Amino acid sequence: MFKQKLYAGLIGGVLMLGLTLSNQAMADKDLTEAEVPEGAVKWFKQAYPKATNVEWEQKKVHIGKRRGETVYEVEFTDELDIDHEVRLTADGTLIKGELD
Repeated sequence: MFKQKLYAGLIGGVLMLGLTLSNQAMADKDLTEAEVPEGAVKWFKQAYPKATNVEWEQKKVHIGKRRGETVYEVEFTDELDIDHEVRLTADGTLIKGELD
């Protein structure tokens, strides 16, 4: 009986992990600039007018106070050849910025 409960628990845990990972994978979506909300694009172009290698991605926040919100991540290279990653809300509010 103990083994049955142990196996059931392990199988349940593996299934939950699989569902969580697949849900997170489905939440991210590559976007063209035309698909990104105007406020986010406007902020980005004002802050980094010389950016190159620009790639946009839509993400769903899974933790923290912004849980459930959609944010827009932009990865790019600046004029000094430094890689950046910035997350913005649809209206162009900066949430996070990183140097790679």
